[in-house]
Amino acid sequence: MAKDFLQLSRSYVSAIMNYRGGNGMEILGRREIIVKHANDDYTFSKAAVDDALAAVDAAGIKISSFTLKKDIEHYRIAYVYFHNGRETIEKRMEKNDWVTNALKYLLADGFDCWEKIEAALAQPVEAPLIGASEVPNAVSGASSEDFVLETPLEMMRSIFKSLPDEETLLKEDDFDILSDSFEKIRSMVYKRSVEILTLKDDLQENRRFLCEKDALIDELRQDLESSEQLMLIAEEEADELREQLNSTRSELKKLEEVRDILALIKDCTRNEVTPSVDPEIEPLSLEEELSEGTVLPEFCAYLNKPFIFSKKAVSFYDCLTDKEKRVVARAFENFSSVGPLYNGLYTKKAQRVNNGLMSSRAGRGFRFGWRDTAEGVIVDFIRRREGMKIS
Repeated sequence: MAKDFLQLSRSYVSAIMNYRGGNGMEILGRREIIVKHANDDYTFSKAAVDDALAAVDAAGIKISSFTLKKDIEHYRIAYVYFHNGRETIEKRMEKNDWVTNALKYLLADGFDCWEKIEAALAQPVEAPLIGASEVPNAVSGASSEDFVLETPLEMMRSIFKSLPDEETLLKEDDFDILSDSFEKIRSMVYKRSVEILTLKDDLQENRRFLCEKDALIDELRQDLESSEQLMLIAEEEADELREQLNSTRSELKKLEEVRDILALIKDCTRNEVTPSVDPEIEPLSLEEELSEGTVLPEFCAYLNKPFIFSKKAVSFYDCLTDKEKRVVARAFENFSSVGPLYNGLYTKKAQRVNNGLMSSRAGRGFRFGWRDTAEGVIVDFIRRREGMKIS
């Protein structure tokens, strides 16, 4: 039958009692209950897990099956260590695996083999260990101080019951047995008094921790309320920014409409204005104007399609000097007669666009973007290359 051999280690019991959660007595009590349902090798069957959970619940302690399995793992680790599994467990101990802590306490208290543990379990217990029988009193609502005092009082009663009765004392020729008995009482009272004082100090420390925890919870609650207020303010500001963005988009749309209207007016004005002609100077023919290079060609002979210049391209071309216009017009003449693959055009696909836009060079100072469509060769833009200017 499995037994709670970990409570043989005073270091283990002290560590559990000083656990920061302040529920050391509950931990010891539930583990004493759990271990009674384990197999001899400290393993658990599924039915045993359910039985152990029911027993712990009956004692007034609420835990999950995960916690139960972790509790029994402390016993299983120590059992395997003392039964031909030392090498495996030592590797886990080197990695500071926390489930090996109970085994470390056993080894520190001199329990370095299973035979010593069995021998200690076989000896009668001088005083009851803190276990399941005391746990319900601690959980049911009694104060922690009452619980701390209750166990030593029960111990004292058991000590007095073990003393010889009056008839036995009168039959003795000397009082050595009485002296020994009172010496035993004195040492046990002193020992238990020290334990009680230590436990009271621990209780005060736990109370202090609880007060600090409550203060931290209040601070966190205040921080949470402040965060919620900040979120509300941020949402209001975001709504205002959205309204401003929508308003800006509407204004931009109106400006774009105005820009289109102005472009149309500019085109109409340019078409209506006829240049003044000196009657004494004979006007140039189309071929002569092309040779001069100041007029863009209207038809691409190579592709057998018309050139369609965008407003942006025409506007840019009109702002050029005569020399710059001749350079650009000559490039379009080469495009029309030789085609877009002419070496001097350096034609390539425009980057970061997927609408079939191509880019060709117009001399050293300009590039123009064009698209080959069913309607014709659409020239989207004519652009000056950065840092280049023809003087």
